[in-house]
Amino acid sequence: LAVTKQGKVGLVKWEFASQKPGTLENFLPGGIENKEIINLIPLPKDENLGLGLLSTDGKFKRLPIHEVLDLSGRAATIVKLKNDIFLKSAVICYPEGQIILASDFGRVLKINVMSENLPLMGKLAQGPQIMRLFPGEKIIGAISTKTKYNESFAIFMRKGEVLKIN
Repeated sequence: LAVTKQGKVGLVKWEFASQKPGTLENFLPGGIENKEIINLIPLPKDENLGLGLLSTDGKFKRLPIHEVLDLSGRAATIVKLKNDIFLKSAVICYPEGQIILASDFGRVLKINVMSENLPLMGKLAQGPQIMRLFPGEKIIGAISTKTKYNESFAIFMRKGEVLKIN
């Protein structure tokens, strides 16, 4: 699955790679050529999973994975974004897992994947505001875990520093 920062998604067809080698853009469905890809996600076969989309304004949308799998080889818009708002991250949401968000101010938010916290939404919804940003603050990204952990995690900084947080 290829997700672009403009909110488009398409299933990449790798089976044709040996017949017509080339760059990744050659294997994308029509409608997302020449768009900036933010993430390539291998899709597991589990129907209980969701696709989580984090935008630059702090909104997070979760949609059922079966809606993404029903694209049938064409590109589709899966989130409606306002002007100058882009997708920052796309992750698989596991039913018993967590989502961890980080900002460039060093703030971290860890959320359990549950219907109360992250409801499943339709294709054209923007999603709820999950992280309110301070003026000048930017979202760095999101990661997901398969199960709920109360252990520590590490943050890797641009200058090569690693910070472990309990």
